[in-house]
Amino acid sequence: MSRASEGDFGAIQFVYTSKQSAQPLSSSSATRLITSLISAMQFKLASFAAVAATLAAVAPSALAASCYSQSGCGQCESRDSIFSARSAFCGGSDWQHSSSLSWGWAHVTLDGEFATQQECWDGFEQIIDQCYGSKDGGVYNFDFNGDSARLDVGFCNCE
Repeated sequence: MSRASEGDFGAIQFVYTSKQSAQPLSSSSATRLITSLISAMQFKLASFAAVAATLAAVAPSALAASCYSQSGCGQCESRDSIFSARSAFCGGSDWQHSSSLSWGWAHVTLDGEFATQQECWDGFEQIIDQCYGSKDGGVYNFDFNGDSARLDVGFCNCE
């Protein structure tokens, strides 16, 4: 069993042990150790901050779906039918330009264009997951690298 030695550094005590032997940690050694640790931590923190800022700058600006305030229409498409409308709309080329789709009682309107087809799939699914069953539809906004889109999906016809 190795013996531990202590060195004082202000209110902090440092203990250094080794499998070979215990060595005291002097105040000057403790100061060098702390300076090295702080320097390394500052570098890593600065690197992390730079990476985080870069990722934030290039990440798409997409908010979660916003549900309609209206709910309770009696003439609505089923959840499965709305997913079929998603497949028809995002599975084709409608996501590449402003377009609209009528699907039974439901309607889909896209103003603008998505950067990728996957953004259409994801935005449409967010509207379904967040709004279906509690509201009559929702809107998903997307803005990235010059492409912007406003996807409006209404599940019902309340007229």
